[in-house]
Amino acid sequence: MKKEKFNFLLADDSKSSRHMVRHMVVKSGIPIDEIFIAENGQEALDLLEIKEVDIILTDIVMPIMNGIELISNVKKSIKHSHIPIIPVSSLGSKKDIEYFKKNGIDIYITKIVTQEKINEILKSALNIPL
Repeated sequence: MKKEKFNFLLADDSKSSRHMVRHMVVKSGIPIDEIFIAENGQEALDLLEIKEVDIILTDIVMPIMNGIELISNVKKSIKHSHIPIIPVSSLGSKKDIEYFKKNGIDIYITKIVTQEKINEILKSALNIPL
């Protein structure tokens, strides 16, 4: 069954980054039901237990629980392992990219990204035709 609207979970400790990513998600044209906000990975995991989420966008460097730990916990969860997770990070050096791949992250968004690129990545992750 095709979903009509999607629920997003944004995890980032920076209010300005959350605002920027939220704005880009809204501008993507993807039909949105709700956008849930978490300030760290633990808050994101807590929200996953009480909210239906279709996709997670997470920063990597956060207090309490970082994005890598969040991704690891979600991937281990039978209940949540199907949810696409896209890191949104200011990290983007060759070393960072190698670290992402080593930790099972193939698709990520740098915080300096075009609207077109984020549209493409989100639609692909949600299986929405481009």
